[in-house]
Amino acid sequence: PQKMVRKMGHFLVSRAGACSKSHLMERVLIFVGVVFLVCLVGLGLAMRLWAPSPDSWHEDPTTAPDPGQLGIRLSGENVLKFSVSKNALDAIIHKHAANWPSSERLLDDGGFTTYLTRTGVFRFPDTFSFRVTFIDDTTSQLEILARTRFGGYDWGLNRARVDRLVEEIEKTIRE
Repeated sequence: PQKMVRKMGHFLVSRAGACSKSHLMERVLIFVGVVFLVCLVGLGLAMRLWAPSPDSWHEDPTTAPDPGQLGIRLSGENVLKFSVSKNALDAIIHKHAANWPSSERLLDDGGFTTYLTRTGVFRFPDTFSFRVTFIDDTTSQLEILARTRFGGYDWGLNRARVDRLVEEIEKTIRE
């Protein structure tokens, strides 16, 4: 019986130690989770409150380097041509870009224009710069640079935004 009590005592002590280790691990995981959530909320607030410098983000699509995975650049051989005057195309683009969710005109220097758009949840900033060039009275061309400003990958958001814009331009011209 005494051996059994010792074994039971040892069992109870080891189980009590396991419970406290488990409890400690639970607290550590809760702490790590809370720190992660605080960082996530802080990042979201920083993105919402952060204001970009127009000068550093206003890039001419004709001379800017290809953004690669960060966005899309349609210029040079990839330039878009439309059967509409330069002024009409410019007005169509401004009409649609101004109606994008979370979009604002960042800078328009007469040669090309840059809009700032933000993603849905965390409001990460993307820029959309375009230049409309006169070809003749009824034809103009559009050069675009659309890219994400933070992160290492665009996830296709800027390509989708440009595709939607081109669809809207073509639809407006047909009407």
